Amino acid sequence: MPRLLIVANRLPVTIKATDGGVEVQKSSGGLATGLLRPHEQSGGLWIGWSGAPHELTQDQQAQLEQQLVIMNPD
Repeated sequence: MPRLLIVANRLPVTIKATDGGVEVQKSSGGLATGLLRPHEQSGGLWIGWSGAPHELTQDQQAQLEQQLVIMNPD
């Protein structure tokens, strides 16, 4: 199966700023759910905005980037 490339206005995650950093969870429903299986089976790449609030601190932004890499190591 060829690699699936998804370009959307949002990543398939929900971001929440917390006192201790950021919380990242996979989104449920909609496009994220509909394309999850083909995305995973093809080793797909999803390009989009994280939806993170603009007021993230530098530490929160760094933590967010680390969590996104862990969720999608390829």
